[in-house]
Amino acid sequence: MLADYTTSVDDTSAAMGDIARQERSLTLTKQFRGLELNQAVSLLDVSSDCATLQATDPKMVPILEGAVCLHSQAFSKPIAARVKEMNYADGIFQLSDFTYQDWKERQYERVQPKDPTYITLHWRQKEARLCLEDISAHGMGVFAGRELEREIKIQPGLIVHLDFQLSDIPINDLEGSILYQYRVGQWVEKLGLRLFPNNKHRRSLEQYIARRRKEILEEVSQIYIRAHEPHGVEYQYF
Repeated sequence: MLADYTTSVDDTSAAMGDIARQERSLTLTKQFRGLELNQAVSLLDVSSDCATLQATDPKMVPILEGAVCLHSQAFSKPIAARVKEMNYADGIFQLSDFTYQDWKERQYERVQPKDPTYITLHWRQKEARLCLEDISAHGMGVFAGRELEREIKIQPGLIVHLDFQLSDIPINDLEGSILYQYRVGQWVEKLGLRLFPNNKHRRSLEQYIARRRKEILEEVSQIYIRAHEPHGVEYQYF
């Protein structure tokens, strides 16, 4: 999980300048479909409000839209930024809106489901319907409507049981516990759960995650190919 730190433009510009002067390595992390994708990047230029970088793997550039995170031993903390402009052909992109952030490395690979996936949460004689955001072999993020609180008093440490289906893989009576809960909209709650899979559950989850990871990486490749396709007549200007 990330936590923003208030910082000045000068602070982050100075940190980026140190990277350029010392020629230190710089790693970019992008979350896409739940996966954390990492690659080395080169810093080409830095100014007071933006930096220009080049990806070692141009295939990743078309998916960089939005937030990314930069890591280097030269930084006191990782730096989050937003992609400002992208050049698909050369793998070059610009970043702005720099912010220092806390960063916690994931212990387990996490993926988002391809299709909407609903979960039935059981607690004692009550149940609630959740929507899966992402999942690893040992944890998941879910969304719930505010009516959940009327049925179940959600609190950290609460032990629950879960039934759901990942594509063609059924998962039944999976034990979990509530890690956190916070509101993300007027009617929506975000919950994090730790999972306690038995051997059968673990094998099923690992099978699904490996397959879904392969699908996501193939999607990245397809996005790159489409980004380089010639535009049709609808993109021509006269």
